[in-house]
Amino acid sequence: MASKIPPINYFTFLTDKADIVDLALGHTAVFSYPSTNNAEDNQDSAAVIPLNDHEIVLALSDGAGGQPSGKSASQTVINSLQKELLHHLNQDQLIRASVLNALEAANRSIIETKTGAGATACVVIIEGNVIRPFHIGDSVIAVIGQKGKLIYRNTEHSPVGYAIRSELVEEEHIDTEVSHEVFNLVGNADMHIEIGPEIELKKFDTLLICSDGITDVIPLDECVEIIQSGQLANAASQLIEHYFKTVENVDHKDDATFILYRQKQ
Repeated sequence: MASKIPPINYFTFLTDKADIVDLALGHTAVFSYPSTNNAEDNQDSAAVIPLNDHEIVLALSDGAGGQPSGKSASQTVINSLQKELLHHLNQDQLIRASVLNALEAANRSIIETKTGAGATACVVIIEGNVIRPFHIGDSVIAVIGQKGKLIYRNTEHSPVGYAIRSELVEEEHIDTEVSHEVFNLVGNADMHIEIGPEIELKKFDTLLICSDGITDVIPLDECVEIIQSGQLANAASQLIEHYFKTVENVDHKDDATFILYRQKQ
C-alpha cells in the first residue's frame, strides 16, 4: 500500500503572494484571492494532493452563482476528491477511476442539498512526466512551453470556450453579456466530465490551472507571456503583480485562483 501524504488545501486564502510547494516530483505555486478582500468570502477552492513520490493530483473548483452556497459547493468538490484518492491509496484503485468517482459523488452531494449550488472543477493527474486533465465548467487548464507555445488548452464549457475553439471569434471580442455564462457545472443533473488527452511535460513546460477570475483580468495569451520562462516562483510573482495592477480596471471582479506546476529537472 502506498504511503499517505497529507493534501494541501486552499479553502480560504488571502495574500498577495503565491504559496510555493516543493514536492518530490515537481514544484507548484498556488495563489487565491477573493473579490471582496475578505478571505471568508472566497468561493474558489484548490488542493495540491501528493499521493507518493511519482503521483500528484492538482485540483481547483470555482463556486458558481455568487451565493454563499457556491463556497460550500467548491469545497464539496475538493473534499470528494480527497476522500476518493485516499480510497485509491488503500485499494490500489486507478487514479483516473478515483477522480471520476469523486466528481460524480460531488455532483450527487451538491444536488442533494437542493440549494441550486454549483461549481466548476479542474483536476489534473500527474504521473511521472505525464499529465491527464479533467474538467467541468469554465475554469482553464493550459500547458505552456518555454518559448511561449500554447501546447494545450481545454475548451471551457462557456460561450467564450466554444467560440474560441470554433475560431469564430477572438477572446477579447466576446459579448460581455454572455461571457460569464457556464453550460456545465458540478451540481447539475446533466453534468458531464470532459477528459483531456495524456500530455508529456517536457523540460521547462508549465502547467496552468486557473479560475475565470484570473483570465477575466489577464487574457490567457498574456498569462502565457508572463509564465513561459524563468523560475516558477518568479513567474507566479509576476502574474500576481500584473493581476493586482489590472484588476481595479475590471468591472466584473471575481475570486481569482491559479496553480502553476513544473517538473523537477
